[in-house]
Amino acid sequence: MALGTKTLLGLGASFAIWCVLLYWANTRLLRPSFEALEVKNLERNCERARKAFADQALNLSSKVGDWSLWDDTYEYIESRAEEYVTANLNAESLETLNLDFMVFVNARHEVVHIALRETDVGTTISEAAVRELLQQRPRVLKHDGAKSSHYGLMPLRSRMLMLASRPIHRSDLTGDSRGCLLAGRILDETSVAALANLTQLNLTVRATPQQQYGTVIDRTDDDIRGSIGLLDMFGTPIATCSITMPREITREGEAALRLLLVALLISSGLALLTTLWGIDRVVLRRMRKLRTTMQDIIRTGDLGKKVVLEGRDEISDLAGSLNDLTDRLSQTQHRLIHANEARSQFLANVSHEVRTPVTAMLGFIDLMQDDTLPRAQQQDFVRTIRRNAQHLLTILNDLLDTAKIESGQMTVDLVPVDLPELLREAVDLVRPGAARKGIELGLEQRTPLPQMIRTDPTRLRQILANLLGNAVKFTEQGSVRLVAAMTGEEQLGLAVIDTGIGISAEQQERLFKPFAQADATTSRRFGGTGLGLVLSRNLARCLGGDVALESAPGAGSTFTLTLPTGPMTGTATVGQITKPGADVGQQPTNAPITARLEGRHILVVDDAPDNRRLVSFVLQKAGAQVSLAENGRAGVDMVVAASPTDQPFDLVVMDMQMPVLDGYGATAELRQRGYDAPILALTANAMQADLEACLEAGCDSYATKPIDKNSLVSLIEMLLTRQAQKHCTS
Repeated sequence: MALGTKTLLGLGASFAIWCVLLYWANTRLLRPSFEALEVKNLERNCERARKAFADQALNLSSKVGDWSLWDDTYEYIESRAEEYVTANLNAESLETLNLDFMVFVNARHEVVHIALRETDVGTTISEAAVRELLQQRPRVLKHDGAKSSHYGLMPLRSRMLMLASRPIHRSDLTGDSRGCLLAGRILDETSVAALANLTQLNLTVRATPQQQYGTVIDRTDDDIRGSIGLLDMFGTPIATCSITMPREITREGEAALRLLLVALLISSGLALLTTLWGIDRVVLRRMRKLRTTMQDIIRTGDLGKKVVLEGRDEISDLAGSLNDLTDRLSQTQHRLIHANEARSQFLANVSHEVRTPVTAMLGFIDLMQDDTLPRAQQQDFVRTIRRNAQHLLTILNDLLDTAKIESGQMTVDLVPVDLPELLREAVDLVRPGAARKGIELGLEQRTPLPQMIRTDPTRLRQILANLLGNAVKFTEQGSVRLVAAMTGEEQLGLAVIDTGIGISAEQQERLFKPFAQADATTSRRFGGTGLGLVLSRNLARCLGGDVALESAPGAGSTFTLTLPTGPMTGTATVGQITKPGADVGQQPTNAPITARLEGRHILVVDDAPDNRRLVSFVLQKAGAQVSLAENGRAGVDMVVAASPTDQPFDLVVMDMQMPVLDGYGATAELRQRGYDAPILALTANAMQADLEACLEAGCDSYATKPIDKNSLVSLIEMLLTRQAQKHCTS
């Protein structure tokens, strides 16, 4: 059936159905919607009333807080000086504060003084009534800090109070609490009327508690009433607040519906006539032409086809939008093809870079299983495995740092740094690679340099390692030089100059883009993930500087890192940054772990058996007595069982990702149970948000995987020392 015929039949049927729906909507749909609107309005007012009570209580707590942290109040609890009462606790003071009473209770829960605005209040706020309240609700006097506060409604015999409780401390928060200050107002008809006037609501309060928290609705023909339960300061239902409103929305809605029904019937008839006359002439012909062109594009896949329609209306705009869309789709198609090729090349590079050290590690591990190997050869194999593992970790760190920068989580720590020492370390790091290729490696200084600058040493080493490593990698013969000079008053320039293969202008445009190298043959010939240079530039910008490139094919390359030095006032200058005669190629060795944890009882909680064995071996070598648990639940049970014995755990090493109960839940439960010894988080997640989550869960510090044995032992030793110092001071 043609679209014109369908339109004619559809519009005729729609007109008839529309009239029926209007009548049905008037009787079945719209009227309940007005009632629902009434209910929503009433619920909002109920929430306003509940919030008004809460705001009153919070304001009361703020007033009481000013008095509870007053040094004169702190002294009065012990001295009970009559001058304090005469000067501050008279009826005028309570009238100014809009308080009916103030009750001072010392640390032994004894009532020191009761101040009343009016003598009539004493019939309700008597010393016997206060003692009864404190016996029934001892939580009123329990606080977990100097600024702790309990506030809200509270029943007292047959009356209700708006009450606030704050601990009494010195204004500087030092020293122990000397008791509590209770203050508030009696919630009587006058108080409720004042609150009703403030909120412009018709409020009533009954002492009968409402068990359910939500709003209970009651209706009459003229009024609608909502009731909400009021809770005391500890969440127990104690009263019911009712708000009554006239049903104006329903009455006005009924009148509006009648007028709307008449208007819609007239407008529907006119719309039908207009549409039947103009739809074929104005719409259908042009839509058919648009459809034909779109079908041609779908059939042929030719995004170059265009739709040409006369006129200047929505349909012609639609045709223009379709033409724009096909143009953009064509451009996007080309970009996606290139992006897919780049990412495929990147994945291939990463796969190659990861598989190379893994293959070496697995191969040398297989060779080490030969029991007849000489010890010297075994040690050589171990060094080879460690070197490849370190290379694999470097690749993973580059990927992680790139993810941090793209997600905005990269942070830098600006500290004083010994510039000459850092430059020498950077050159020494790549010296073995340069020596293997027979390349001359030099460190030069063109201007006097500051001894100390303010920057992030870790990130600066990472940038220089990338730039120098690339220079050595892409230089087959000649030299690589790191040239340092001051290029401004507080600006340092570090140029890495090589005599390598050079880079063309076209290749330079792609060089600082993620996942890209100069060309595909570069990664196949020299290796690499294509992240080093873009990561170096992003890190330099995080430090306030930048990385620039000057190069030409066959003429070598110069990568220049510019960095701010920070304030130079009082900083010594260095005339020579190299040390003649020093053995700069010697690599430091790891110091042996001594028995620094002798006599310590440590629990290692980790679901990975190999990780448990590794950490246990390292800690036992350091002299500790180690116990093991395979998940958080088992770890919590072992800590709880050992706490009352003469060998409790001095420290817990907690993996954060485990089955049954993870490290976050286990740490939180241990802190809730009162375990105050150090808990060290051990996690493979190195993102800043993950590390902050460890500390928020209750851990004292964290260590990331893979594990460095010396760093792990030093960190544990520091935590245990800090714990011992804390116990001494307490």
